[in-house]
Amino acid sequence: MASAAQRPRVFVSHSRTDAEGQLFLSHVFNIPESRYRPYFYSISPHPPHASAIRDLIRGCEALLFLLSDQMLDAEDVVHANHTRAWVGYEVGVASQLGQPVVVIEPEDHRVDLPVPGATHYIQRPATARENMTALWKSVAASACSFRGPKIEGGPLDGSRQKRGMPKPGDVVGYLDFDTMKGLDLPPVVDAIENLGIFARIRCPERQCFTPFMVPRALLERGGFPCPSCRREVASSKARAVQAIERRPDQGAPTGMSPDEFSDLLRQTRPE
Repeated sequence: MASAAQRPRVFVSHSRTDAEGQLFLSHVFNIPESRYRPYFYSISPHPPHASAIRDLIRGCEALLFLLSDQMLDAEDVVHANHTRAWVGYEVGVASQLGQPVVVIEPEDHRVDLPVPGATHYIQRPATARENMTALWKSVAASACSFRGPKIEGGPLDGSRQKRGMPKPGDVVGYLDFDTMKGLDLPPVVDAIENLGIFARIRCPERQCFTPFMVPRALLERGGFPCPSCRREVASSKARAVQAIERRPDQGAPTGMSPDEFSDLLRQTRPE
């Protein structure tokens, strides 16, 4: 195993006053499963900062974006604006390089700051120091580099194929594409790709539709924001309930067991 100094780096975009977030990530990348090391630019800045940050991100494998209340500090507007400007620059550089941009938000409260360009969304414990879950062991071991196939074209491209939209036969969450195509629903989950403990989904907001990765456990629970527009994303099960309400005569969708379907029917058709 490579020593810590020899491991490839991940660039951490953060507020320099977010000590809790920095400490948490330092702990994550210090576990035995870790194959990467975090780089916190604020510890040893090298002006001129724009070119230094660009070159450093080029030498990293991913960008981790620590959301924190300090980024929205109403009492220190100058610092908050400065931080947001720089993290926006850093996300832009990483996105242009095709690196994962992983938004990490405290699980006990939201930090309402959109991060356009995010490829992953994760919620972190407020003060965890040990007993890392499988999710964080995976992040430490992979730096979230297990993304789905790169999509050609941008979000303004109308091509179904280029936008990574589902194809006939793909499983879309609890519903197969043939069921979904007749419904007036945005493609919330594009052909759920079982990439370990992550799933690839798409924001339900019609003015966003951004694809991103989210832990499957969080997707099942729902109630988390899209990292790009902050629109709340419901659970995949809740989406299936909505589909049944629109098509009450349909049978069990692909990917759902008869028992699960019966439970949903009881929810949508109470006696």
